[in-house]
Order: sequence, then C-alpha cells, then structure tokens
Amino acid sequence: MKYKIKQYDGCMNGGMIEVNGQGLYGEYNIMSPEDRKQFEDYLFEKLRESYEASEISINEIVGLFQYDDYKDGGTCDQCFDSTSTTTWEL
Repeated sequence: MKYKIKQYDGCMNGGMIEVNGQGLYGEYNIMSPEDRKQFEDYLFEKLRESYEASEISINEIVGLFQYDDYKDGGTCDQCFDSTSTTTWEL
C-alpha cells in the first residue's frame, strides 16, 4: 500500500479527503503541491491498470468527466424503457 486514503462525510466534513494523514483541501496539514502531483499521477496509473485488467470499463472512465449535453429521449415504444443521450466533447 502506497497511499491510505480516507474520505470523511457528514456534518461539516463535506467529503473531505485525507491521504496518508494529509488533507487535499482546507486549511490544516495540506499536502505539498509536489506530493499532490505524485498522488494524482499514481491514481491515474492505477486507473489505467484497472482498465487493462478489466476491473473498470471505458464507460465508467468517460463518466468521470463532466458531460457537455444531456437529452432525455423519452420512452422506447417497443420495450417502454426510458432513453437518453449523453454527449462529451473532450
């Protein structure tokens, strides 16, 4: 284990993330910019490894980005499932 990541939710924590005892945001005990860059690079590499091992799909990776357009397509006439189209312009 290279990084121990804790996410705190509820009360006034607001989804605070702590990495090896240091915060990514806030006022106290914040990671240095260099350490944060190393952590981010490590996460992106782990994401690639997980994708190559088929532990995460390309759909999940694309879904991490903010989409540019969403259209509700209504209901399918054949199966009655709801339909939609989401567009990313990356």
